[in-house]
Amino acid sequence: MAEIVVTPRPRPWRRTIEAPTLAALGATVVGVVLRVWALRSTALGAFNGDEAVTGVMVRRILAGQNHYVFFAGQQYNGSLEQYLQAGMYWLFRLPQNPVTLRYPQIALTAAATWLVYLVGCRLLARPWAAVVAAVLFAFGPYWTLARGIGTFGAYPSLIVVGLVGLYCALRVGEPGRSGMFAAAGLGFSAGLIAWLGLSGVELLIPAGFLAAPYLFRRWQLWMAAVPGLVVGMLPLLVWSFRNQTFALFDAGPPIAPSTVWQRLRNLFDPVVREFIGVAWTNGSPGWPLVLQYLAVAGLGLGYIVAVVRRRAGILQMLRFRKAGWTPFDALLLSVPVVVVIYGASKWAWVSAEPRYLFSFSPVLVWCLAAAWPQRPSVARAVAVIAGAAVFAATSVTMLANRPYVPAAHSLADVDAASRYLRSSGQGFGYADYWTAMPLLYIGGGDIAVAPLSAGRTKFPAVTASVDQADDFFYAATGPSSTAKFGAAWLKNVLRAHQVTFHEVRFGRVVVLDQLEPALKPWELGIGTPPSQ
Repeated sequence: MAEIVVTPRPRPWRRTIEAPTLAALGATVVGVVLRVWALRSTALGAFNGDEAVTGVMVRRILAGQNHYVFFAGQQYNGSLEQYLQAGMYWLFRLPQNPVTLRYPQIALTAAATWLVYLVGCRLLARPWAAVVAAVLFAFGPYWTLARGIGTFGAYPSLIVVGLVGLYCALRVGEPGRSGMFAAAGLGFSAGLIAWLGLSGVELLIPAGFLAAPYLFRRWQLWMAAVPGLVVGMLPLLVWSFRNQTFALFDAGPPIAPSTVWQRLRNLFDPVVREFIGVAWTNGSPGWPLVLQYLAVAGLGLGYIVAVVRRRAGILQMLRFRKAGWTPFDALLLSVPVVVVIYGASKWAWVSAEPRYLFSFSPVLVWCLAAAWPQRPSVARAVAVIAGAAVFAATSVTMLANRPYVPAAHSLADVDAASRYLRSSGQGFGYADYWTAMPLLYIGGGDIAVAPLSAGRTKFPAVTASVDQADDFFYAATGPSSTAKFGAAWLKNVLRAHQVTFHEVRFGRVVVLDQLEPALKPWELGIGTPPSQ
């Protein structure tokens, strides 16, 4: 009698994870480990005044004292990340400190790394090329890595939302699907970016090129995209209705005037060098200057070659055709659009760092990863891997060299100053913004510190309580700093008004207390009276 062999049916949830997927997961884990190490062991662990503001916001959210829509005291930079931080503390009961405060940002960066791979598989049509992109993103570029670790309002969340929008755009015209859910997701992502920060629009530019051929031919897709947009913008719209002003029309405080030429010149030097990860602020530290310029020139040449090779597909995409182009063409088209937007935006003149290109970093790593061979080529694959290794080594080396982090304080210095103020019973004080906010956060509600100038409207109740206090202190940064609001400058102002004081130093933080007479900032001519 013949033996009957019964082959068990495979369980549907048991799927083999392919090698590229495992490699991308590995890159995501490595990226998390790198960021945790940088946070705990390098200068990036220093605490910035803006980061302290988010920490105070989170505490007030958890206490039910305020429901922030934007970064405190502003009408821009949506507060999504602060609600994620508050949710983390509520759910996991973690101790509230500057290290745990940044955990959601690291989690968002991990999500972004995975999305770079997921979206890259569709954009590059080669899983291993997408893996290379994920590895590059896990290690940098350096400025993106450094900025993404901190909690500055809305940075990594912009990348995550933009990547989700781009993924949805890739699926709008997918055969066999209606595209309605994808269109709704694209609209929702666009709405969130309008709330979180318009600099995140950079990832929506290639998304727009990808979705346009279908949106222009099927009006039904708009029936999903527009409601999604409104839902994403809901926090912004509700705030605007309550305050009788449209928040998008207020992008920040007045800035110095600049021309398009000045902004573009600033973009091409030094911002591009910093953006691609071969330099930090003003080109140092980083690669030798000649190599920095050669890297920029090489990338520029590679971009031109890619555009020439893909010119037919680019033209088809510009004509909103549904065929004849590849998704990668949308990335090539987005580059000049971003350059035009950068030159047209007056806010791009604010800083000589790539903060307004932060959301564009996935496009950079995808373009670099596109060099991965389409056909088997050991030599080319080795060259790409070597290039990725240099890219990663540059980021790690710059982290290990502990580059200076502007306007940030050592946690040990701030904590020591805070403990001294608590032990001496001093609960009110004034300081420059970059010193006041860390002291306010580390003080944990026991110490109220108001900024001397900028930032007085961040937490009006705190500022009012300090203004009303009879006994108070002054704090400043840098024992020998003669810059305005620096310690040496502040001491000279006090002496000029015949004010005696007791000075205590905690690293770079200086506390001036026991003031006699206790003159308020506006009485010293260095602050704004409460009525103003």
